Amino acid sequence: MATGRSLLAALHVHPVAFLRLLGQLPAYTPDNITNSKSRYAELVRTDKRGWAENREDWCVGVCGLGATVINARGEPVAAIGISVPTIDFAKARACALADRIERIIHVTNHDVIHLQPEETMKRFPKKMLHITCVAVAVLALASPWALNAQPPAYPDKPVRFLVPYPPGGGTDVIARILQERFQAALGQPVQIENKGGAGGSIGTEMVAKAAADGYTVLFTLSSHTINPAIFPKLSFDTVKDFEPVGTVASLPQILVANPQVPANTLAELIALAKAKPETLSYASVGNGSPGHLAGELFKLRTGTTMTHIPYRGGGPAVTDVVGGQVPLLWVSIPAAAQFVKTGKLKALGVSTLKRSAAFPDVPTIQESGIADFEVDSWYAMFVPSKTPKAIIDRLNHALNTVLMDVTVREKLLAQGAEGVGGTAEALGKTIAAELPKWAKLVKDANIKAD
Repeated sequence: MATGRSLLAALHVHPVAFLRLLGQLPAYTPDNITNSKSRYAELVRTDKRGWAENREDWCVGVCGLGATVINARGEPVAAIGISVPTIDFAKARACALADRIERIIHVTNHDVIHLQPEETMKRFPKKMLHITCVAVAVLALASPWALNAQPPAYPDKPVRFLVPYPPGGGTDVIARILQERFQAALGQPVQIENKGGAGGSIGTEMVAKAAADGYTVLFTLSSHTINPAIFPKLSFDTVKDFEPVGTVASLPQILVANPQVPANTLAELIALAKAKPETLSYASVGNGSPGHLAGELFKLRTGTTMTHIPYRGGGPAVTDVVGGQVPLLWVSIPAAAQFVKTGKLKALGVSTLKRSAAFPDVPTIQESGIADFEVDSWYAMFVPSKTPKAIIDRLNHALNTVLMDVTVREKLLAQGAEGVGGTAEALGKTIAAELPKWAKLVKDANIKAD
């Protein structure tokens, strides 16, 4: 009884409550735990981060009022609590409760904690295991999480979309088109924060270093797969430091000119560039941007010479081209669309193999006689690595829901962008395919940061 009183005291459990539970809870036997062996072993191999924390040669998986002790081989060796838990919750909550249970078991010095991997539950009398079940169950009941068997659903506070470019650029425009519907889909405010610079690398680095809790989302464009080739000393790894969420939209880059430039077609522009070599310049949203690659590929395919002027985003670049400080600009259509429609800029060509729905009268670069020219671009969402899969799935589901909205799709098309959606895995495959593709182009065209 002394040991029992110590256990109750350590758990801050009233003896009457303990006795009431003692008569109600079932004892867990080796048989009913062995029946779950294959399931738990699979979870240990495939989803450690989502439900349990490794502890030396065993770990504890916790859900609501239950827990399961598992040895190093992934074999369940003890069940603690009211019921064998179902594994469906966020890592942070799981580990917090697992930590608390681990400390209590250590305090009581109960035999269960000293179970070695090769031992089985047959060492323990059913009554002793029964008492352990009750003790930890009471602890769970006393915890704030026991009021709800599942943790609060993600998200339970505002979500931040970090756009690594200044306001007014294409990425910013697309993010704001989705913002309102995303708030409805998530049930929480979505805040857009712009952090431009270094071709998007500054804002991207901020997300790489952010907490992996789903509350900081990188909303970027395809420079994400170009920058590693342009900036070999990035402080983050494009693949290892991020988890893909989903592709938002795809669209071409568009070549636009100030109305005062004496060229209304690509043929006239090429003739002008060759007649006055090194006098023309073109702007982009930054080193390593799709526009930067399009401009350098254009020079390579046409044999012309132009100076690249990198900006910190589409907004500032468009402003200077409209003002006449720079004659030409390669940029995503959303950043230039309204200026082309109002005559403040003139469109000369698009970078994709087919024309843009937003500007069907603007020819592609290839159909204008420049062979082997294609630079496609996209917008997509990423979160820091180690973000729980349940959160990634939630964001992906919200993204696909938003892109099914007719109004959203029409707004995207008006900007020359086509909604994509799809799975996080599909975006991951795009990243894997584009990294070597752009690295080769950067090398072949000798593209460098200006």
